[in-house]
Amino acid sequence: MKLLTYSFRWLTILFLFVALQAQSQNMETYKYPPSEVVTIYSKVLNEDRKVFVHCPKLDSADLNKRFPVLYLMPGEHHFEPLLARYVDYLSRPDVSAMPEIILIGISNTKRTRDLTPTNSLINYDGKPDSSSYKLSGGNGNFLQFMETELIPQIEKNYKTGPYKIFAGHS
Repeated sequence: MKLLTYSFRWLTILFLFVALQAQSQNMETYKYPPSEVVTIYSKVLNEDRKVFVHCPKLDSADLNKRFPVLYLMPGEHHFEPLLARYVDYLSRPDVSAMPEIILIGISNTKRTRDLTPTNSLINYDGKPDSSSYKLSGGNGNFLQFMETELIPQIEKNYKTGPYKIFAGHS
């Protein structure tokens, strides 16, 4: 009985070693491309904007391939390592849950200004509050920055396709 238990333990250890070795070899097969951080000066917003860019690995068989683009706000949260790695994983050929995409994370500098369409002088409780929301209502300028500065810069420097998504959360 002791010999059987002893043999079973060694067999289990051997099995785990082989499984871990196979998993590490499989992980080495997929070298995920790194993300980059680009600073874009916006004339419209009169400020620098930090933008996180994550592109799929180019296939040497199709160097002209173009990719859809997902513009994400806020870019400074969840972009790296979480979302960029999810996109890489879900678009791998062996998973194939989504197409390969270029992921653009846009950092926030003045959230209240950029994400509100009109100026507000009341707070969440409906009470007058001129200090917190003094800069609110700049959404038009932010959208102009996206349309005339950010998207053209991304399209100029990366292999973008015609399909674009703008997403965010609060």
